[in-house]
Amino acid sequence: MLTEIIEKAFRSNASDIHITHGTKPIFRINGVLHVQSGSAESTDEPISGYINEIACQDKLKTLSRNKQVDFAVATEWVRCRVNIFMQKGHYDLAIRLIDHRIRSLEELGLKPVLAVSNIFNFELTELIEEKLSKDNLRVNFYVSSEDSIRGYIEKLKAG
Repeated sequence: MLTEIIEKAFRSNASDIHITHGTKPIFRINGVLHVQSGSAESTDEPISGYINEIACQDKLKTLSRNKQVDFAVATEWVRCRVNIFMQKGHYDLAIRLIDHRIRSLEELGLKPVLAVSNIFNFELTELIEEKLSKDNLRVNFYVSSEDSIRGYIEKLKAG
């Protein structure tokens, strides 16, 4: 069953699952592809079963019509973005695993200064949007230097 493959991938800290006709399932773990040696090669029959297990009737109709479909599903362990597509006359699946838990900056290996920068960017965006709201303009931007952000905010506040 596909849910068993998804659970195994989640427990292996995989970010992606690739199920391709004629190969064993492949997990992407820390950017490296790992063939699941204990699994059987994927053929049309199990892939068709996986598709029917995971896709609703509406998505199956779209798949039949367009030969590809994208959608999201969730299990008790993980959310998934699913892409089913026709390749070389056979359906294949690419599944991105998205943890239910929102990770901290430290867990993601990001620098703490990003948290400070994001707070300043939010404040700066609010000030700029307030100044431009008269003309119905919207600005999206990112300032990476904390000093630049502070200076920009002070300049906007002053006038």
